[in-house]
Amino acid sequence: MKFLLLTCFIVILGVSSAENEKRPVLKRIVRSTLGQITTAATQQLKTLIITNCVDNGFTDIEDDLKQSFNDLEACVSKRKIYVDNKEDFINNIKECSQESIKKVKGCLIKKQAYFPDFLLNLAIKNVEMFYDDQEIITNDLVPCMKIFEQFDISFGYLKCIVTTSKRTNDTVTIPDSLETYCSRFLPGIHCLTDILDKECTQYPKVKKYSEDYLQANKYPCEQKYE
Repeated sequence: MKFLLLTCFIVILGVSSAENEKRPVLKRIVRSTLGQITTAATQQLKTLIITNCVDNGFTDIEDDLKQSFNDLEACVSKRKIYVDNKEDFINNIKECSQESIKKVKGCLIKKQAYFPDFLLNLAIKNVEMFYDDQEIITNDLVPCMKIFEQFDISFGYLKCIVTTSKRTNDTVTIPDSLETYCSRFLPGIHCLTDILDKECTQYPKVKKYSEDYLQANKYPCEQKYE
């Protein structure tokens, strides 16, 4: 499941290029970059889910799922992060997701049925973090991210994700348990936070972002799913 972690690299590149922009432009760039993350992650997730549903014997469901995912994206895009308030943005995600969640659960085996609710929780907790840490992201994380313009740091980040993926036996099959999925997903989260904690000491508030980032990604792994 390393694609969920690799998409984080998009935000690293996007926000690091925004350091010298005026604040209104900076916020626009951050919003745009978050949008790129959503688009990249969504495409990978669509492929993953469709592949697993087809492998589960639902060979005719691909077009139906694609349309459902397109409807979901169109619905979610009605709200804009940092433009709409946090509650409205999150409530819109919840409302827009219901039909797709129902369809996906219908084609995954029972042991995989946790996955769509897990993804919804993951999205909601990360959105909450983006709102709650907006000032840290804008004032501290953005200038700190300039470190990723250094080849050794950016390469080290990507290498960490790939190495972690191999070590945890990551595959394109949705695991039969939340515990197995999270045992593959969570170790890679530290690839980013370890670098931030080491390289961004001149921006002390980035430490809080690292902690919040870890918690936002741990939260869905700590929940119970039917």
